[in-house]
Amino acid sequence: MNTLRINTITWLVLVLLTLFGYFMAEGSSLAKPVVFGLVLAATAIKFLSVGFQFLDLKEAHLAWRILFLGFILIFAVAMFFLA
Repeated sequence: MNTLRINTITWLVLVLLTLFGYFMAEGSSLAKPVVFGLVLAATAIKFLSVGFQFLDLKEAHLAWRILFLGFILIFAVAMFFLA
């Protein structure tokens, strides 16, 4: 696939995940920790998508990719357990 097509698909996924997070936070009847976990997971996926697709981390050195993944993992776990 060419770059424009991949970028467009990634952008559409980002928009869908944003809408998912909005509707989960505003109108879900699930328990608050479940909603928070789902919205946090959607946010982590968006963070990784932007980093790897638009910041070209897929082409970066392995150390930068590990650092990036470690950051979002530590941040998401900390937010889930401290919020």
